[in-house]
Amino acid sequence: MGTGRGRLPGGAAHGFAYAAIGLYVSSRTDNQIVALIVTALLCGAFYLVGAANITNLVGDTPAEILRAIGTGARFESIERGVIDLRDLIYYLSLTAFFLVLNVVSLDSKRWSQGCKPRSIAAMRL
Repeated sequence: MGTGRGRLPGGAAHGFAYAAIGLYVSSRTDNQIVALIVTALLCGAFYLVGAANITNLVGDTPAEILRAIGTGARFESIERGVIDLRDLIYYLSLTAFFLVLNVVSLDSKRWSQGCKPRSIAAMRL
């Protein structure tokens, strides 16, 4: 796949993961500005944890763990146009994780207001 076409799916998956993080943070606060700032800080932290500048400061084993957790190292290969299935699975898992947290957060708010929460089995994707 060419460099330009290789960036599109990876960039989209990266964006979906950050959007899911933003949705979750937004579900936890009533203030939009706070949600924006916390989302930017959280996404920035995810990016920096896996960045080469940070991983070079620690030993080999912690560096591998940080690269596995962070989005920075994974996005570097996507920038070069290399799509690794592990990177796409990581981004889809991160997206699904934060979307599930979002549903749980919204259900807990609904439950605290006296409404009956939906069960996970009752939800259809």
